[in-house]
Amino acid sequence: MAVGVGLSVNNARAVLEAMFNHRSEFIRTPKYGTARAAGSRSRSKYQALRGLVPYIELAFGIYFTWLVVQAIDTNQWMFLPFVVVFQAGFLYAGLMSLLQPTVRAMWQVEEPELAVVAFMPNSLALQLYSLRHETAANAESVVRSVPSLGFDGVETAGAYGWSTDQWKNILAETKLQIIAAHIGLEMLEKEWDAQTKFQRAIGNHRLVVPSLPKNLQTVEGFSEAARRLNALGDRAKSEGFALLYHNHAYEFMPVTDGRCGMDILLAETDPQLLGLEVDTYWVERGGRNSREFIQQNVSRVGLLHAKEFCRDGRDVPAGQGDVDWKVIVPLLRSRDCPIIVEYEAANAVEAVAASARYLRKL
Repeated sequence: MAVGVGLSVNNARAVLEAMFNHRSEFIRTPKYGTARAAGSRSRSKYQALRGLVPYIELAFGIYFTWLVVQAIDTNQWMFLPFVVVFQAGFLYAGLMSLLQPTVRAMWQVEEPELAVVAFMPNSLALQLYSLRHETAANAESVVRSVPSLGFDGVETAGAYGWSTDQWKNILAETKLQIIAAHIGLEMLEKEWDAQTKFQRAIGNHRLVVPSLPKNLQTVEGFSEAARRLNALGDRAKSEGFALLYHNHAYEFMPVTDGRCGMDILLAETDPQLLGLEVDTYWVERGGRNSREFIQQNVSRVGLLHAKEFCRDGRDVPAGQGDVDWKVIVPLLRSRDCPIIVEYEAANAVEAVAASARYLRKL
C-alpha cells in the first residue's frame, strides 16, 4: 500500500501526459523485476526516474513526516497509521529513484547478458562458413568486410579462437549482430555450460545443431536424436536460448514404411523445444520442393538458410536458380524469421553479395 501511494505522483504525471498528448521516455518504477524479450526471460535494469518527480515525492514525504510528529505530539493515535503509510510510501519512492544507481553499485548486482535480437525487416545475415576459405587467411579482415557485402548480421560456425572481448569489439565496431551459431550435437551435450556462456556473452541466443552423425541417420537413430534434441531444447528454453535443427538431404531419404528421417524428427520432437533452420538447397537436393516444405511446416521454421538450387547442378547466387524465393522470403519475413545467406562454391565473396542484393528486393 505504501509503495502504491509513493508512486501516485509518477502515475499522475503519466495521466496528465496522456491527457495533453505528450509522450515522454518510458522509465520503469524503482524496483527490480523481470521483462520478457525475444521469447526469453531476463532481468531488466531499472533506471532512476529523472526530472522533478523524485523531489516532489520527497517533499510529500517530508510533509507527512511533519504530520507524523504532530500526530504523536497531540496523541492522535488513530490518525497515525494512515499518515505513516503516506510518509513511508513517498520517502521510499523518492529515495529509491535518486539513490538506486548507488545502491546497485554497493551491492554489485550482476545481470546476465541475455541477447535481445531485434532483427529489422529486410535485414540479412551471412553464414560465415560461406567464406571459410577467405577466413582461413585473415578471419578478422573478412568478418569486418561483411557489412560491405550487404549484411547486417552473421551466423557462426566456429569462433576462430577469438575471446568474447574480441568478438564484442568487432561486433560493436561493425554493427553486426550474431543471429545464430552452429554447434554440434555432442559438443552441446558435453560442453553446454561453456558453449552457452560464450554465446550469451557475444549476444547470441539461437543454437543450431547443424547435422546428425552417421550413426543417427537410421530409423532408431532419428528417434534417439529426437529424444536428445528434446532434452537440449528443454534446457535451452529454461536458460533463455532457442534450439534449432539444420537439415541436409539425408533427412528426406526414405528409411521405413515410406517415412523419412525428417518425418520422424518432426513427429517426435516438441515444437516448443525445437525449431527448424530450413536449408532450401538441401531440401531440394533431397527431392522435396523447398517452398512446399516451408509452407507445410512454417510454424516450426525459426531460421532460413537461403541457398540457391539449380536442377542442372550449377552453383549460383540466390535468384539465379530454381528456388521459389518470391514466395518463401515474404512468407518468412512476415513471421520475423531471419534470412541467412549461405553459399559453398567458388567465388563466394561475389556470390553472397549478389545473393544479398537480390533478396533485399523481395
